[in-house]
Amino acid sequence: MANANSPQTNPTFTIKLESIERLNNNITANLIVNTNLPQYRRQKYAPVRSLAEILRLHKYLQSSFPEYILPVPPFKSSKIEVIARGIEKFFTRVASKTRLRTSDGVIQFIESEFAFVQTTSPIVPKRTKSVLQSFIPGSQPTKDIDPYFENAKQEEDAGVQQMQSWIRLSDKLARVYKDHGYAVSELANRLSATDFGFDSTTQCARKFSKSLRAIEDYNNKQAIYIGTTFAEHCHAQLCNFESAGVSLACRYGAVTNYEAACKNTTKKVNVIERLKSGGSLRQDRVDSALEDLADAKRVEAEAREQMKRMTDVLRTEYVKHNETMYLDGMRDLHLFAEQMVESAEKEIRAFESCLD
Repeated sequence: MANANSPQTNPTFTIKLESIERLNNNITANLIVNTNLPQYRRQKYAPVRSLAEILRLHKYLQSSFPEYILPVPPFKSSKIEVIARGIEKFFTRVASKTRLRTSDGVIQFIESEFAFVQTTSPIVPKRTKSVLQSFIPGSQPTKDIDPYFENAKQEEDAGVQQMQSWIRLSDKLARVYKDHGYAVSELANRLSATDFGFDSTTQCARKFSKSLRAIEDYNNKQAIYIGTTFAEHCHAQLCNFESAGVSLACRYGAVTNYEAACKNTTKKVNVIERLKSGGSLRQDRVDSALEDLADAKRVEAEAREQMKRMTDVLRTEYVKHNETMYLDGMRDLHLFAEQMVESAEKEIRAFESCLD
């Protein structure tokens, strides 16, 4: 009888979010893991991890496997269901990739009974101003050798700048709705407190004042929606653009490393050529030069393999990333449009009540 964890068994690995809880500012996820992979000690796990631990796992995977573009859980969202959806999306991506689900970090995250602490991993280029500037056309001395990734860099930088501008715009728009609500409230108060001397006019003013108070409420709700929910959607998109930008920056670093390795190999070959053209050949110098050349070729081969792997995987990942960003963006805009239409319809009905 075959062992359940034997390599002959069809490999399975699922990690599901069973429930999520919020206590004050602390968010905890109750996970269910089922697997028959030989890297794991058991077939079933039920780890309980905080949102901070999940974000640390994301950071570890991003730095250790930068060729994969992983969705970032929306940690700034005020809605628990939005955070839950983001966590599910993240773990679905992790479970779908063999290198991720069998990595030391994921195994530790699932099996450890202690708090997950990010293990040692390569340094990830941060999306600082200098990195962002390198994505802007004309500011980078040497462009990416692959036009596809050069365009991708520019797209991601444009996406980051667009989301940042939308976040600022949502803050301004929320203040406009708040100010409008305050002005409507002032007008409603004055109309309700004023005696126009005619019963019919005063009654009409009271009725109009009641409609204005309803509109004030709608404006306040709009301000809250735009300043929180919509702004949080934009921030989630911003984080995913930045995550893709980090992957692209790491690939560009791999290209740069390969170019440097090629130059170093050429340099070692030139050393041997100079020795050959010299009047006398010392065996110790020749042996040393040949050893240096062998090391340079080994480093060049490793750099080329890393660059090729990152290029091949990231090309596919970027297509999926673009599709996901488009669908998420359309969903957010659709929800925003629905909210605006609903608010406008309520305001119209509030004014129409004055005509009854």
